[in-house]
Amino acid sequence: MTDQLSSGPLPLGYYADCEGDLYVVVMRSSGRRSAKKLVPPETSCLGTTRWKWRHKKGAVYQSDLVALTEDEVAAFGRLHGVCAACGRPLTVPESVRRGMGPRCAESFGIRRPA
Repeated sequence: MTDQLSSGPLPLGYYADCEGDLYVVVMRSSGRRSAKKLVPPETSCLGTTRWKWRHKKGAVYQSDLVALTEDEVAAFGRLHGVCAACGRPLTVPESVRRGMGPRCAESFGIRRPA
């Protein structure tokens, strides 16, 4: 296994850890990479069900994160019923199959499911 601390930050993309948590590495406006973890919604009196991306300090250098394919990201979305890009609930059958809502899929260049 490569030591990410000596080889620099992870490439842009989606990752998972050994516990099955989903991470995304993005480019910030400063030109630096940042990692975010998708966390489930907390119970609220408003009934909020949207998952949220939370900055995970140091995760961009974690050597135990495994890169995910488009199909694996979609499987995460299907399993949890949320868009793997923005965390919103998926309700349209086509979006559920894709694991991502139509706007997010378009922005990520993901094709429609067969």
